[in-house]
Amino acid sequence: NLVKEIEKSLSDQLKKFTSFKFVKEVRVKGAIGVIELFSLAKKDITWLRKKFIKNGVWLRPLGNIVYFTPPLLISKKDLNFLIKTTYQIFKTWKK
Repeated sequence: NLVKEIEKSLSDQLKKFTSFKFVKEVRVKGAIGVIELFSLAKKDITWLRKKFIKNGVWLRPLGNIVYFTPPLLISKKDLNFLIKTTYQIFKTWKK
């Protein structure tokens, strides 16, 4: 089942985001992954969007949440790239 595979990958890999002090919670439901931040100002959203686009990652920061909604046919390699790149961006974030 494609959804179960994506859900497992997201669950396993998003856990590491809780090491960032600005991350409140990480949740996964089916093929949707969420990184909830304590706060996300407009300037933070702008910065994240620019970084995501520059690095070839299309994510949706909305409010204080960053959503992962990959297509069901995403390859494991592409999903890993998405998560790894997001993690690298978060590591450079001066939040």
